[in-house]
Amino acid sequence: MHRRSVAEVTQRPARRTVCVDATPTFALHWLIPRLSDFNASHPGVDVELSTSIGPLDRTLQFDWFIRRDPSHFRGLKGEAFLTEHARLVASPALKGIRRLKVRRISRSIA
Repeated sequence: MHRRSVAEVTQRPARRTVCVDATPTFALHWLIPRLSDFNASHPGVDVELSTSIGPLDRTLQFDWFIRRDPSHFRGLKGEAFLTEHARLVASPALKGIRRLKVRRISRSIA
């Protein structure tokens, strides 16, 4: 979770529930494995996690939405907190059949 946002939540004296909505893959592979460390470091903060895909549903009440596609939070200001790296993976049987044009793209996840 973003350090500034964590600091804002954890500085409050009373127990607090933070509602987070993330994509299922992100929640499974990045967020959930880190929750036990977060809970140990911030025992006064409960994390309520929901998963969904696609654009944000602005009728729902969440403290943080986590999306990678900027079109999913159109009209809102997103803040990048991770850098994504992707690699092309293909069968060795395809080697030499057709040359692919590869371009480097580095984008942050907001």
